[in-house]
Amino acid sequence: VIVGAGMAGLACAKELVAAGVQNVLLVESSPKAGGRVGTDVVDGYQLDKGFQVFIDSYPESKKLLDFDRLKLKPFLPGALVRYQKEFYLVSDPIRRPGDLIPTLISPIGSL
Repeated sequence: VIVGAGMAGLACAKELVAAGVQNVLLVESSPKAGGRVGTDVVDGYQLDKGFQVFIDSYPESKKLLDFDRLKLKPFLPGALVRYQKEFYLVSDPIRRPGDLIPTLISPIGSL
């Protein structure tokens, strides 16, 4: 019996079945598998939720996932944070030196 059909539960079930274990029971309390990972559609927009950062060099993920089918995309470090009806950039100036000034002058966080 595997409790939870999140990423870990699904990976466990796949490994057990591949090893020849019969009668694997995977139970999940929510209406769908995937745990905290998923996509909601709101007014025609797709909103991803859950685990957003993925390191593709994890050995286990290379064994379990089909990266081509996932169509993974890189994205820039940082975020636009809405504060008092305005958006402010908060980024990593080491990886994106051009973001240093906007990050420093934003009212988000402190030094």
